[in-house]
Amino acid sequence: MQRPREVGLPTPPVEQPDAGRERSRRALVRCVTIVRVQARLKRAAMMKKKVLWRCGAAVRSHLLTEEQEKELQERIKADSDGYDDISEILDGLGVPPAPGQLQEPQVLDLSEGAAVRTHGLEVESDLNGVEGVCERWLPDRKRWAVRFRDGRP
Repeated sequence: MQRPREVGLPTPPVEQPDAGRERSRRALVRCVTIVRVQARLKRAAMMKKKVLWRCGAAVRSHLLTEEQEKELQERIKADSDGYDDISEILDGLGVPPAPGQLQEPQVLDLSEGAAVRTHGLEVESDLNGVEGVCERWLPDRKRWAVRFRDGRP
């Protein structure tokens, strides 16, 4: 007896199981590579912020002049790989590491005589929560001199 002939759509080629796994593996590798690149860019941006913070801290501590700070900032802009060199300079000056969580400074409209309450201080943390009054603007430090209610300067 003769076998009946099949009529209809051609059957799609059968995909080899190894080929499907290989495609999935390549897609996963691409995805992981993208995530790693994004993480590397995020770390580089945070490193830049921390080095810039340390430069500012060196000026506030009178370890660097503002002119030297600008020179280091230009080096940072020109060479994104120069963070280690600048960090070594700052380490040699004794500049402490930047805080773990850097936040954008909050811009407040303060004036002489404005009532304030300190928070977020790391060096003199005993002053956190203490109320005071703005006395005068210190342009070289980009901060207000505060007279605390308990008399501390």
